[in-house]
Amino acid sequence: DVGRYEFMFDYDEFVYIIRGAMTVTVHGTGATHVLSEGDTAHFPEGVTTTWEITRPLTKYFVARAGQ
Repeated sequence: DVGRYEFMFDYDEFVYIIRGAMTVTVHGTGATHVLSEGDTAHFPEGVTTTWEITRPLTKYFVARAGQ
């Protein structure tokens, strides 16, 4: 849903945006990334992000837990 969410990744996540849009801010660096249909991203284990979802989001994702 549209809104603002904080995620702390305790696993690697790879995403492909099928529908919608969001701006991701990486904590610690302040880097921001705008993602929408057709974009991909990787969120490595240990990173904390804030997702500002601006259009309802549908994503395909793969999560991989560390050993």
